[in-house]
Amino acid sequence: MEDVLYSVNEVAGILKIGKNRVYDLIHAGLLPVLKIGGMKIRRRSLEVFLDKYEGYDLSDPYNIHQMDPLDLEGDD
Repeated sequence: MEDVLYSVNEVAGILKIGKNRVYDLIHAGLLPVLKIGGMKIRRRSLEVFLDKYEGYDLSDPYNIHQMDPLDLEGDD
C-alpha cells in the first residue's frame, strides 16, 4: 500500500493557504482526516477534495457555491 499522509501544515503549503483555513475545511467536513498523533490527510483524500471542489468558492466552507466564470478573470 503506497499512500502518503500529509500533516495540516504540509497541506497548507500544497494548497498555498494558511493552516487555519485547512482546519476550517476539516471542521466543515470537506476534507477528511485521520487522527494519528495529530491530524493527517491522505494524498488520495486531498486529490478527491481538489477534484470535487474545482470551480467552487470555498472562502466560507459553510457556504460553498459554484463560481461564475467571470469571477475568475484576472486571478492568478
